[in-house]
Amino acid sequence: SSVELRGLTLSFSRTDHPPETLAVRADVSGAASFGYSADTGPGWSLSELGPGLDLAFCEASLAPENERKVQHLTAAQAGTSARAAGVRHLVITHLQPGVDADRSRADAGAAFGLPVDVASAGQRYEVSG
Repeated sequence: SSVELRGLTLSFSRTDHPPETLAVRADVSGAASFGYSADTGPGWSLSELGPGLDLAFCEASLAPENERKVQHLTAAQAGTSARAAGVRHLVITHLQPGVDADRSRADAGAAFGLPVDVASAGQRYEVSG
């Protein structure tokens, strides 16, 4: 489903996470796109938000040793999802306490094939197509 607001189109996709959780894609007048995975497990992919996201924030909650223990992603799974979806710039977020951000950045980057950022408070991104 989608909603249009003054040149901004928001589209939603149900993720692989109980309780029901929605990912969102924002398209700005066809010029740029942004996606946010929200909470999800490996049964959902950023590609479900549609092709060509300029910027995607994807949860990467889990350390690799905790993969599949709960409905969340590792950094490598986030990177793989972003690569398959054709994302241009990936930012991983929602790392659980104790998860090594540098290791997560490296794991996501290796799977994505490009440098990856780790979200932090106050950080800003400009989205352009």
